[in-house]
Amino acid sequence: MQHKYSEPDSLIAIRNYCKTIPQYFQIKNDQELIDIAQSETSQSQLAKSLIINRYLPKVLKDSKRIFNGQNSDPWHRDDIIQTGIKAIIVAINSFNKEKTNHED
Repeated sequence: MQHKYSEPDSLIAIRNYCKTIPQYFQIKNDQELIDIAQSETSQSQLAKSLIINRYLPKVLKDSKRIFNGQNSDPWHRDDIIQTGIKAIIVAINSFNKEKTNHED
């Protein structure tokens, strides 16, 4: 196991893992990936990983703005990454396509 202060950090590890996912799967849109992720099939973990990879940079960018640069310590960065991943997974699991379509 890598030390917290060494590379690759969590974000790089996620990106590297997603690069191993077949291209035909990577080009799916978010809705397709959410449908697969909620299906609890053998591909649901791949779909969740791709969604996390797509949205985690936004989580980090927004956290930097919110904390005004206070989270520069790598320990805090990993905490934010972990919290961001949990939030994205909760969003995937609780996403309701029918409810979203009715609000248009």
